[in-house]
Amino acid sequence: MIYMGYKTLSVSDEIYDLLCAMKEDNESFNELFTRLIRGSGKHILKFHGQLSDSADFDKIMARISDERKNEQERL
Repeated sequence: MIYMGYKTLSVSDEIYDLLCAMKEDNESFNELFTRLIRGSGKHILKFHGQLSDSADFDKIMARISDERKNEQERL
């Protein structure tokens, strides 16, 4: 038997809803991420740095920081 490690990822409700909408019927999130990263001839790294020039970048990074702090407080 092969043991697969598990990681917990925190995403906003908005991102979760978007991921759910992208999932195909009977597809796990693991399969979805694999498809998005490896599939369709599109590589996720092509998006690297795209957001850093956005006017919303600082707001997004602040929200991520706040969410991480809240998660640490819950633990």
